[in-house]
Amino acid sequence: MREKHNFLGTLRPFICRICGIRFTSKQGMFRHIDNIHENNRRNLRNRDKNFLCTTCGKSFYTNFHLQVHMRSHTGQRPFVCQHPGCLKAFSQLSGLKMHTFTHTGERPFGCKVCGKSFSQYGHVREHMMIHSDMKPHVCKVCNHSFRVKGNLTAHMMTHSGKKPHICPHCRKQFIHSSKLRLHMEKKHPS
Repeated sequence: MREKHNFLGTLRPFICRICGIRFTSKQGMFRHIDNIHENNRRNLRNRDKNFLCTTCGKSFYTNFHLQVHMRSHTGQRPFVCQHPGCLKAFSQLSGLKMHTFTHTGERPFGCKVCGKSFSQYGHVREHMMIHSDMKPHVCKVCNHSFRVKGNLTAHMMTHSGKKPHICPHCRKQFIHSSKLRLHMEKKHPS
């Protein structure tokens, strides 16, 4: 009945709250959450990580996780956005699902404190730190603290002297991609 009479998405009514993938049954959705998302490994906790990456030595609970990880070494991105004019590709289906929210404007993940909504689950977690005033990522050089790990990584460039973002027109180097973007808009407008 579900397969033949699929009106308005009723074929897969259960949606993973983390990546948005739809399922025909609640059990299938929970199995997906337990087996795929790292924060919920109820079924995998008592198992050994027997699947070893021969490239970097990282180990995994399942062969599926190993195969997904191997794409980070091969650069394989089999999941391509079908939105007209968009050529973005992803190594995981969940990445593509999250990306589609940029086209639809959908923000399915909401803050339980203030109601602000986000297109990615990870952004809600980062946002929640605002309400608790937590800044767990601390610079070991100057003790400046950050809510988001990526901000600490970017900050570390100020101590290392590295400027990895290079203007393709004049070869000027920048610590942050945002500074390169501003430079491009001012000095090299299209």
